[in-house]
Amino acid sequence: MNSSEPRELSTLFTVPLQITVQGANVLRARAFKDGLWPGPVSTNTYLVNSAPVGELPVFSLVTEPDNLWDHNTGIYVLGPNASVNYPYFGANFWQDWERPLHIEFFEADGTRKVSMDGGTKIHGGWSRAEPQKSVRLIARGGYGSDSIDHAFFDDVENDEYKQVLLRNSGNDFQFSNCRDPIIHLASEGTGLDAMAFRKTVVYLNGEYWGMMGLRERQNEDYLAYHHDLNPDRVDLLEHWGAVIEGSSDHYFEMLDYARGNDLGDDAHFDVIASMVDVDNYANYFTHQIWANNTDWPQNNIKFWRSQEPGGKWRWILYDTDFALGFFWGGTYTNNSLSRLFNTSSSNYWSVELFMELMENQGFEDDFIRIYADLLNTSYSDAALQPVVDEVEAAMILDMPDHLAAWNGSYSYWQSQMTVIRTFIANRPGWCRDHVRSQFQLTGMYDLTLDVSPPGSGRIQLSAAEIDGPFTGLYFLGVSVHAQAIPNAGYQFAGWSDSALSQDSTQEFDPTGNYSVTALFTPNGGGAVVALNELQYNPSRSADSDDWIELYNAGDATIDLA
Repeated sequence: MNSSEPRELSTLFTVPLQITVQGANVLRARAFKDGLWPGPVSTNTYLVNSAPVGELPVFSLVTEPDNLWDHNTGIYVLGPNASVNYPYFGANFWQDWERPLHIEFFEADGTRKVSMDGGTKIHGGWSRAEPQKSVRLIARGGYGSDSIDHAFFDDVENDEYKQVLLRNSGNDFQFSNCRDPIIHLASEGTGLDAMAFRKTVVYLNGEYWGMMGLRERQNEDYLAYHHDLNPDRVDLLEHWGAVIEGSSDHYFEMLDYARGNDLGDDAHFDVIASMVDVDNYANYFTHQIWANNTDWPQNNIKFWRSQEPGGKWRWILYDTDFALGFFWGGTYTNNSLSRLFNTSSSNYWSVELFMELMENQGFEDDFIRIYADLLNTSYSDAALQPVVDEVEAAMILDMPDHLAAWNGSYSYWQSQMTVIRTFIANRPGWCRDHVRSQFQLTGMYDLTLDVSPPGSGRIQLSAAEIDGPFTGLYFLGVSVHAQAIPNAGYQFAGWSDSALSQDSTQEFDPTGNYSVTALFTPNGGGAVVALNELQYNPSRSADSDDWIELYNAGDATIDLA
């Protein structure tokens, strides 16, 4: 019961065991018989009045103790070659070593969903030096199953993982313990490749090991199940173009073309746009700039494309701990846009493509439009404070035990949550000021949009979809792209502003505050019932039920029987 693999001289159990010790009780058993090979090791964890206090799932990770703690071979210790200074380069935990591990996963209701042999490696950068370390959980055929079979995340359509991560929150480990997941959750609906998240309680060889974030491993398999791709037909690069999977040839061909041609010429820009998803690129940059991630873009860059014809480069969101007012990152006032335009920086390679694209006026305008849309919607205080509330609520009951395990302070953790909330509340206004300054824009105006009748349609902007009353701040001199799209059973009927053409696609470029409504009429003039809203298997909602909302566009009662 010390997590070691049973040997022939281990204690022989001949009577039933009474497991009454509070916590995670690990029992490993093995059959031996003279003249035969030893049987497989059977590992089971029994949770008795144990954490979590809140409604969190539990991982029990079990391995031979020497795999973790042996001075020469343990992956969790400094070992014989560690440098004396943080982050202790040369330490065992900096080596690319994999060790066998038994993995058990219990959902919040106590039901065990995973019990399998696999492998583990220490994961991450400088956060490897923290006492609680991020780890990869790895499935390989040599251990048994070649996949971890469970639908861990409600909002990810996948139930077979070759790897998942248990993350210690990286450099945010001793601060809020949740900056990165909040930033990833803020990207929902933007089309960015982000990592799903669940907070879990972890036991390591039966010892309470605090809370860790269950995350996806963003590799070729992640791209395959998120984008329905062949994982063997992917180019996945990082930093300046170092190859993780596939080849960098296409990327450097693209970059050479951008360097050698004037992208202010739309014909040359279009060549790059055939190789790069420029909207994704702009969206990715706005997200990092808004969050004030100061460990980017000189670090933590990862991008990919499908090798199939027409595959374009897209960027991946990951490792954003140095953001949202992080201790070393700066406050919500930081101008993280202007620093990208510093062409004398030694990290110019990291923004070279961005600067080349900015030579094109159309791309510059699109970047500003996308940023404006997101500051009014996804990055707004109203949208993000509930996200922070939800992440905090998942952690708060178990945080005292976690902090006690790692010598943390509850009051300090609460102060970090306040820093995050303050950042989110104040950041959009400063971001708008930074845009106005960088691009020498004269001012802003209120754009008010609506659809009529309610539920009849929506207005698609560059990076936001409006389906009801909306008012946002936009930049004078940069037009807003808008397209009116009818819902089923309706047709577009025009705009409330008679000065506009009746085309469903418009560019609004007013000189002051402006209000307009997209008008729709029922098809055929008959009674119309529209599917107005639908909630199925919600991942984050105080209303956890499935439901649909039907809208009757007319005045008469309609019998749905």
